[in-house]
Amino acid sequence: MPECRWHPRSRQPPTAGRHEAVRQFHEGLRFVVVDTLLRVICLASAAFQFSFAAVMTAYLIFLTRELHLSGGAVGLALAATGPGALVGSLLAARLPSRFGYGAVLVSAAAVGDGVLLFVPALHGPSAVAIPLLIAVNFVYGTFGQLVNVTVMAVRQAVTPDWMQGRAAATITFVGMGLSPLGSLLGRQARLVREALRAGRRGRTEAAGRRILARPADRLRARHVPRRRPAERPQGHRAW
Repeated sequence: MPECRWHPRSRQPPTAGRHEAVRQFHEGLRFVVVDTLLRVICLASAAFQFSFAAVMTAYLIFLTRELHLSGGAVGLALAATGPGALVGSLLAARLPSRFGYGAVLVSAAAVGDGVLLFVPALHGPSAVAIPLLIAVNFVYGTFGQLVNVTVMAVRQAVTPDWMQGRAAATITFVGMGLSPLGSLLGRQARLVREALRAGRRGRTEAAGRRILARPADRLRARHVPRRRPAERPQGHRAW
């Protein structure tokens, strides 16, 4: 009868795990800062998330206080972004390879964000406002998702495999870290319509930063070309 033995694994001290996490965080931050294209994406993401939080906070207040919509009507209007995101994902598989990644990023951001400028002008009964809100949110969901997928494709194309997780985490951390400040801005705004317009201007600036990302114009091939993988440091563990 075979003999079974149990060998307990040696556990690393908690301090070693914390030091490793800090080191990997510094590596990801340094990589994003040094790379021009990733730095532009990170700054655009930060401006977008800050403005988006401000807009959504003021947006919900506007729908309930000025348009006097019920919770169900607000949910119905916001739900239109879901089908729009599905359409945007399908468009992201074709448009960048045909028109270029830079052109798609800028035009999709301008259309998706620009359509929300019509929200402060809405008025009238719910029977009129709700269909218009559904149309606005559908268009926003379509082009917003097109931007998201295209930006992700560009980021993955210019990032080595062993740095993918850290680069994505750094960009997400910088962008989402500003969301609470944007929410405070939207909440404290005295006039909801001014807050909406201010948020739209901020997100337009984010689109302008994408225009400066000229290296994206080189990604016109049908399949996004990848840079040569950077040499992995000695003793480095991939995610």
